[in-house]
Amino acid sequence: MKTKVWFIINPISGRGKHTLERSQIENHFPESTYTIEVHITQYKLHAHHLAQMAVAQKVDMVVACGGDGTINEVASALVNTGVTLGCIPLGSGNGFASHLRMPSDISRALCMISDRESTRIDIGKIDDSYFFSNMGIGFDAEVIHRHKRDNRNPFLAYLKAVLNAFKNYPFDYNLTFEIGNETHKIQPFMFFISNSNQMGYNFSLTPKASLNDGKLDLVIIKRSSRLSILTLGILLLFKMEKFYPGLQYHSIENLEVAHERNEPITCQKDGELFPVSSDTIRICVIPNALNVISNI
Repeated sequence: MKTKVWFIINPISGRGKHTLERSQIENHFPESTYTIEVHITQYKLHAHHLAQMAVAQKVDMVVACGGDGTINEVASALVNTGVTLGCIPLGSGNGFASHLRMPSDISRALCMISDRESTRIDIGKIDDSYFFSNMGIGFDAEVIHRHKRDNRNPFLAYLKAVLNAFKNYPFDYNLTFEIGNETHKIQPFMFFISNSNQMGYNFSLTPKASLNDGKLDLVIIKRSSRLSILTLGILLLFKMEKFYPGLQYHSIENLEVAHERNEPITCQKDGELFPVSSDTIRICVIPNALNVISNI
């Protein structure tokens, strides 16, 4: 019986200049062994709807071709289904695919996916939604909020959003949460929870994070002066963030976070803005929930 594989391609990921033709796919997935379908997304959440269709049609593998947002849409439909996820990193940051050690070269990525070396990984859950790389409250969410996509230079657009968010710092967040029966009240610069060891653009706050340890890595950076935060940014550039005295690390399985002002919390998940309608969010890890093609 032939292996059924769907490719879901976001044509505007990254600079929108990536070309992935059916003929290129068929070079690695011959008709004698595979049944291939190629789908191009046309609107937000289209990738998720297509992945749901793939599950309903009992497809063996779905390959998400795009950035972290596209991968999130596809992978969210595959959780605990037995359908394998493949990733071809066509986005800008590509944090999740980087942790999986998926090549940025399309031909090499196709070759790895066709070899079908897979592993089961943990995923994160925030209320009723999933995240696969990271989520955060504070500076990273503010950056996503202010980010205006520019396909000509996505990194420059991201850098502009970082500078704009920094200009409008500090943010008005007063969070309460509990770890180990101890209640914490903080005003964070960042409240960052990661399942992977990559944020995107080869930056990391959680270099020791694992996708299959049954834990999520929580990083807390308390509100501080702009000079102190600028120092952290410089240390991040040189991968020396461990020398910043204001970083707190925790390993967690579940967490409830409340905004003291009883206002909705704005956060990001996998690089996309994620508004929450309530003043409390619940975060947890779901072990071994997804089968993925990887080189880890």
